[in-house]
Amino acid sequence: MKLIDLRNIFTNCNDVLIDICGDLIYYAEEKIEDGKQSLFLLRYNSATQKEDMLANYLVQKPGYMMHYFSFSTDFLVVMENGSGEAWVLRLTKEGKEKNFDQVTFAGNYSGSFAIDESHILFYVEENDRDEALFHEYQLHTGNSRAAYLYDLETGRCRSIRDKRICAGAALIPFTGGEIPQLLLLQPHGTEEDKRKCYQDKRWLGDDISDSVFLGMQSEILDAIHYGKSELPMDCILRAGTDGLVRYAGQDENALYFRALYFPKNDQRLIAVNKETGHKTVAASLTLTGDDKDAQFQIDGECRVFRINRCKKGIHVKGILHSSVDACYSTEMGDFITCLNDRYVLARYEMSDEKSTFVFYSIYDLKTGKTQSYEGDCAVRGDIVVLF
Repeated sequence: MKLIDLRNIFTNCNDVLIDICGDLIYYAEEKIEDGKQSLFLLRYNSATQKEDMLANYLVQKPGYMMHYFSFSTDFLVVMENGSGEAWVLRLTKEGKEKNFDQVTFAGNYSGSFAIDESHILFYVEENDRDEALFHEYQLHTGNSRAAYLYDLETGRCRSIRDKRICAGAALIPFTGGEIPQLLLLQPHGTEEDKRKCYQDKRWLGDDISDSVFLGMQSEILDAIHYGKSELPMDCILRAGTDGLVRYAGQDENALYFRALYFPKNDQRLIAVNKETGHKTVAASLTLTGDDKDAQFQIDGECRVFRINRCKKGIHVKGILHSSVDACYSTEMGDFITCLNDRYVLARYEMSDEKSTFVFYSIYDLKTGKTQSYEGDCAVRGDIVVLF
């Protein structure tokens, strides 16, 4: 485990961690000075303990929100104030500006997502100016939101006609066999919603589905370019009213999904090979007998743990990508993850009438020592960043 403490650098409550790339940490500072809003983009090298300012911008209009997306060589910043326009900034990770584009669309901004460093998905909703247009759109599609794809290479913004995306289905980019691909996730509500549908199956029928679709990114972008009403994607996983399937994360080789069959309460973690598409059961997540009060937890690196109370406090057992089998004190708080099968990371929150204080603790299973830190925390691989 490598611990990087940036709490003396992140002194502003508006500091935002953008990405962790080994020794390099990318982050932003949003400041208001003399009534003017400024944005600073910075990089910290933990090996040299040096901070570099990559770029800074004066935001001409007040009240803009920033949304950050990081890729291997570039990062993007979407600046918006909930109106019918947004600004898109693209910088290399050395600080060279490649784009600073104004994007306009019908309706008001309601969300964005970067597919890659050249394509951003914008969601928009009805405003007073375009009320009639959105009313007609809803009559034809049944959707209250619309979606656009902005291409930073051409500067063109195209309407997306696929109802799944307009309805809010999430997109997950990944690379399989060196080919950029996209997952489209279409769950039916929350897990509680889906379980209630199963309980009401007598009246609702068998077709209340969670679906997962997959397609080649280049083919999907071409279909949007040519105005296709349905994007070329294949359904790779589906659960009807009797179950659910939910995306759990990805690692270098596989995509992971949690699948649950309600009638037998049979829960499993399914791995889908990124290159071949082959599906396997990566782990059983079914609790029986003495385990019924335990719970499973999947961290951001797709490590799977079983958590339950024991006489010594909290018992943690690695199920996938971890072999830890240990206990820690309940005073440390809620389990987050275990790194290198040695370092348990937990979070504790304390509140009074005015403030909330967050503490992270790291328990070394080899030495038995615990160190606690006030502030926030992010984990990437075996790197822990405090800020």
